[in-house]
Amino acid sequence: MGLERNNEDLGKTLGRWGMPSGPYVVMPLFGPSTVRDATTITLENRYDPVAQIDHVRTRNATNVLRIVDTRTGLLRLGTLLDEAALDKYSFTRDAFLQNRRAEIFRPGQEEDNYKPDAEDKK
Repeated sequence: MGLERNNEDLGKTLGRWGMPSGPYVVMPLFGPSTVRDATTITLENRYDPVAQIDHVRTRNATNVLRIVDTRTGLLRLGTLLDEAALDKYSFTRDAFLQNRRAEIFRPGQEEDNYKPDAEDKK
């Protein structure tokens, strides 16, 4: 159809509006996040189109497919992490926070509302 893929979420929106990200956290099954992003998960899941599927087997199959797709995308990163990082935790944290900031403020966009957290000042 010629539509550009656009992966947005409520955490990015709140970040763009100036809400600080808060501390970096790693949640079981969800992976790395920030407090701002973690608090939006429940609301996003409530309005997720997959959650609205009434047929339980179809809904579960779709969720499993999402999980497998996410895990497949992360397999290559595990190899990179093993080769490049001396401290895997700090490398992952810094890479995640830099990537998340880049997703919120794309090149050419103003960061007028952005207020660095204590974590960002390091």
